[in-house]
Amino acid sequence: MKKLLSIILSLLLVNSLCACSFADDPSGNSTGDTISNDNQTSANDVVLVDNETIKVTYIGAKDEPSLGVFYVTLKIENKTTTDIVINLEDADVGGETIPLITTGVPLVIRPENSGQTGFIFSMANLSITSMNEATKATFSVVARNNDTYDIIFKSELVTVDLH
Repeated sequence: MKKLLSIILSLLLVNSLCACSFADDPSGNSTGDTISNDNQTSANDVVLVDNETIKVTYIGAKDEPSLGVFYVTLKIENKTTTDIVINLEDADVGGETIPLITTGVPLVIRPENSGQTGFIFSMANLSITSMNEATKATFSVVARNNDTYDIIFKSELVTVDLH
């Protein structure tokens, strides 16, 4: 029970520190939990899922070994007519299961809008202490109805390169 409580408190601490990490960049573009109609992606971004429900683009990963976490940044476009919330499930890094992936604050996306956030991968239960010790992360992307929390879509497992 103490270990669970310490993990939860660690995630809360990470979440409060994330607010500093995902602040506005100098160009004035918000890089944290944002909702917009902007469809810009860079040449290095990888589309993981693109169907009638959502489009998920992998933006990159950021290591925070001093916090015991790394972030996988995804941009999600909501193609439905309802508010959706996004979760990651069935995750592993280097063959080790990650029990909980969070964003700190749920990513809720209005219809025909997009959102971008860093999903927090805790290394507390892994044998690695830095993202640099792993090459790939695997997970399923889950879109849920924000009102009912029913699953609208769950992707097959997708894999991203962390470097």
